[in-house]
Amino acid sequence: MIVTCTDCGADFCREPAETWKKRCLDCWKLSRAFHKPDDPQTAEKWYRKGFEAGRDAALSEVRDGSATIDAERVRQLLQLAHPDKHGGSALATSVTAWLLEIRKKVTA
Repeated sequence: MIVTCTDCGADFCREPAETWKKRCLDCWKLSRAFHKPDDPQTAEKWYRKGFEAGRDAALSEVRDGSATIDAERVRQLLQLAHPDKHGGSALATSVTAWLLEIRKKVTA
């Protein structure tokens, strides 16, 4: 089965029973060895890999009409964007308000 890495957004294969596998092999190795890359070039490589994978997946979904968002994904995004996790920043507050509006539509 093909799943998406929670760290970089790349697709990787795992067995259906291996639900504990959340990261691709590269990200798993990185998490075990370094936690976060100290080298700016390595950090840029990992960021770029995840960004490009996410962008490509989103564009593909938009093109084929399969782009959706469910209540679970909105919940996850709210957890990530919440102002408490970002020092009460104005951006986090506005994004959280936007996500709360989306949640009303998704759960309605």
